[in-house]
Amino acid sequence: MLLTALALIGLFVFLQEMAKNRSDFLFLMSSSFIFPASGTFLTMKTFTKSSGVEKKLCLVVAVIFIVALLFVANSLACVPRGGFYNRTWVTPSSFTLTTERSWDGSYSGENSQIIHTASYPVASIWISEGKLLFNNILFKTQTVIRMNATFYVFLMLKPYEEFGRAIFSDSITFNETESEVYKQPRILMLWGNKDPPNRTRLDGYDLQFTIELYGKGPDIGPVLNFTVDMSNFRLIIDDFVVDSKLQNGLSITLTGVFIGIVSYIPGKFLSKFLVRKT
Repeated sequence: MLLTALALIGLFVFLQEMAKNRSDFLFLMSSSFIFPASGTFLTMKTFTKSSGVEKKLCLVVAVIFIVALLFVANSLACVPRGGFYNRTWVTPSSFTLTTERSWDGSYSGENSQIIHTASYPVASIWISEGKLLFNNILFKTQTVIRMNATFYVFLMLKPYEEFGRAIFSDSITFNETESEVYKQPRILMLWGNKDPPNRTRLDGYDLQFTIELYGKGPDIGPVLNFTVDMSNFRLIIDDFVVDSKLQNGLSITLTGVFIGIVSYIPGKFLSKFLVRKT
């Protein structure tokens, strides 16, 4: 029974380590707890029905149990379990960009929108623009105007995360013959790290997409509108899915429960030793 208990705790540690980089990590995390539960039962049953050398063997097994469970608990606290990329294609909505004229004669304006919401926890996020036909933004003036301008494309994670942003800028020219201009932004954003032991966890996020435009042209009024067509522009979002803090917290709690149960055995020996000393 004690050898079986040791095999079960070894299998538990093995499955928890496997769960770090497997697509079925949640199944491995949850189902593996049947092994320390069974091993705890076998060890405690052997301890209550044995004496002499057998009880000392139970003490050895209990210590091994506690060390193994502490190892798993520390691993759970340091490295989120996870194992697969979730790919999403996102096309921002087309919109009218309203720019206002400032005191120096320039027009400026911006438009922001949340283009993707992830309600699941992730350890890394990789975002790039789509290729070929899906990498064009069409800017069109609603009023014929000669203007040299600069546009900016911003990607930002919300809540704000360090390195969770990307910026692209390019020049753009409008005139009597160029009232429609296609531009191809080059965007790349990488946040986080999917590989242990440097894996972190972000429990859900919003992706904000912003376009800003600044340019100088003749005074045609306090407001100048542009049509921004996003129908031929896509972003590829690959995020690495991991366990949530709730799932992780429950797993750590269970390891603590089994540690507490098995600790009865070394506690029993310790109490007898203290009684003899006194």
